[in-house]
Amino acid sequence: MKKYLTVFGLISSLCLLSHVTQADSLRCEGRLVDPGDTKADVTGICGSPEITDSYCEPTTRSTVDSTGKETIIESCDPVDIWSYKAESGGLWKHVYFSKGKVTDIRNGERVN
Repeated sequence: MKKYLTVFGLISSLCLLSHVTQADSLRCEGRLVDPGDTKADVTGICGSPEITDSYCEPTTRSTVDSTGKETIIESCDPVDIWSYKAESGGLWKHVYFSKGKVTDIRNGERVN
C-alpha cells in the first residue's frame, strides 16, 4: 500500500508541476512564438502588434568594494508588452519582452 501511495504522490506532483510551468502560447499562421525569440522574430512571425505598452521592472543590486563597503544600486529593467488580437471569440495574447527577447506570453481578455 505504501508503494502505491508513493507512486501516486509522485505522479500527482509531476502533473501539478507540468501545469504550473506551462506557459500560454502564441501561434501565428502556424508558426509558434517561443521564449527567447527577438522582437524581429516575433514581427516576422506575427507582424506588428495591435497595441504596445511598457513599464519599468524595479531591480535592486548590491555590490561590496574591497574595503567591505556595501553599495545598493536601485534601477529598473524596461519591459515591453506587445498585444495581438485573436480572431473573434479568441483571447488577446500579450507578449512580454525584456532586453529585446520574449520572456513570457500571457492570455488576456476574450475578443468580441
